[in-house]
Amino acid sequence: MKKLLALLLLSPLVVSEWNIKTEDDPIDGSWKYLLGISVDETKRMIVRKYNDKWEFALFPNDSFICGSSGSVYVIFKIDSNSTFTNRFEVSKNNSSVYLREGTEHTFSYKKEGEFGKKILSKDKFWLGTSKEYMDFKSFFNELSKADELFMRMTDSCGTRTDMRFVLDGFKNKINQL
Repeated sequence: MKKLLALLLLSPLVVSEWNIKTEDDPIDGSWKYLLGISVDETKRMIVRKYNDKWEFALFPNDSFICGSSGSVYVIFKIDSNSTFTNRFEVSKNNSSVYLREGTEHTFSYKKEGEFGKKILSKDKFWLGTSKEYMDFKSFFNELSKADELFMRMTDSCGTRTDMRFVLDGFKNKINQL
């Protein structure tokens, strides 16, 4: 019993924190967002629904994110599923990256394996052309069932940032938005 207690006390706790926050903006008004803190407590993830569209932002704790053409690719791994990749826009102050539902920024989606198809939407256009992009509802549904989200971002300057979030409590919080 003493060994078990000592092991528990000495083992690092792997916990991410999920909180609903409210922002009062003089122009946009009041809106809620979900804030996630990474396992190493240095990175943040923000999810919000604004004007019935989802927005997803990552704050990798990098002093300057280099983005060729204003964007970077982020590789996702949810639990032990295959990876998938999506393009994020770099913020104007180069401190974060973001993805908005229903904009051209969600296009250029790359999937690597069957799991990526689960969170893929496709718009069909004239003459058989189509654009693929992340389906936020499917993405958040997968996160709600998962234990861990791992993301890797490598910017055009070669800076690699790994972000790991434990998803305990994510489902309850995302449903409050």
